[in-house]
Amino acid sequence: MSSYTMAGMFAQGKVRNPGGKLMDGAKYVHVYEDNAGNKHGNWVDAEGRTAGEREAHKKQVEFMSSAGKSKYPADKDFLDSYNMSDKNCNTFHRDSTMNEINITQIKGEIAGFGKTVKASEYRMQSIQNDEKVALAALSIQQSAEEIWDNKQVKENQFKQVSFPNKESMGRYLQYQLEAITYHDAVDSKQTKQTEMDDKISKRKILEGQLFNAQHEREAYVGDWKKRRDGDLSITVAVTKERLAPPKRKRGLERTGSVLMTGEAKELATALVDFFVDKVGVTEANLDNSIESFWRIFDGDEGSNKLVLGQFTQMSQVITDAGQKLTRNDMKHIFQLLDTDNSGTLEKTEFVKEIAAIFHETHGEQSKKQKAASNARAAAFFGTANNNDAT
Repeated sequence: MSSYTMAGMFAQGKVRNPGGKLMDGAKYVHVYEDNAGNKHGNWVDAEGRTAGEREAHKKQVEFMSSAGKSKYPADKDFLDSYNMSDKNCNTFHRDSTMNEINITQIKGEIAGFGKTVKASEYRMQSIQNDEKVALAALSIQQSAEEIWDNKQVKENQFKQVSFPNKESMGRYLQYQLEAITYHDAVDSKQTKQTEMDDKISKRKILEGQLFNAQHEREAYVGDWKKRRDGDLSITVAVTKERLAPPKRKRGLERTGSVLMTGEAKELATALVDFFVDKVGVTEANLDNSIESFWRIFDGDEGSNKLVLGQFTQMSQVITDAGQKLTRNDMKHIFQLLDTDNSGTLEKTEFVKEIAAIFHETHGEQSKKQKAASNARAAAFFGTANNNDAT
């Protein structure tokens, strides 16, 4: 179906509904655009789920209900934990869906104000181009520029104007009224744009919250399957421990500000290797390069913080570029860089931590240490040479 005018999430009755049988529980119409630019509509429920997604969720709930039928409390714990996670997912789904409804509505209002602006501009220009009015304006004490200066209207400073005839006066008043319409539409459009920017920022937060809730819910489903299949070492406590952010151990040395030990060091180094290879960073242009690296994650939207979902979704991009980092790897890196454990990665944190890792692994001091180490190894084996480490 390709006759929709705008993509987005619409309440029933606000847009032509999709053809076919009404989906059980349908509340909204989700209009999306395919690669060819055609727009299609799907029924979705209050959580923004299609019929297929509702069916998959229903089967998952039925599967987890087997935990509640068990006589063992450790089994029942899985159902309780799943239900809590599922409730959180549904809440974030509903919030996201309503946020999308608002974004779509505001987009339509912005488009409407944009049409008003263009129409008013056209009508004002038509009046200005009217030959009779232009000739009449020349006989008036004020210059034509003063008469057509619609800034007067915005500032509500109407000048005393005398006209040679009623026709020129009428056209002048028509112009002034059109200018009022124009400025009102411009101001309204700017207000709505600010409102939409806030909703888009909220979308990022909701996406991160939903990603975390879904990850938790799927962990309970996967671990219950393992326990049901016979692995009684898997309990809810084990699942929760696995889901909890890694605790930083005291007493470990920090390089710069990043805790650089074991797997965390390897993952962070892999990310910085990608940074160095793809952004072309050196110590001389480090600050600007890290700014460019940040924009890869925030999509050039000028944001000063990232949520987990935004950060981990870059996994595929980085892997496709030749540096394999899974979503789970990216999650660990996110937790490493999030030094205040706030759940969001501030731009200042990102810049500070990436710079620290770079100096540790790719800085000039690091190169000198590698060169000295290589020289000692070469001397030991009797094959010393004077090549610098690169």
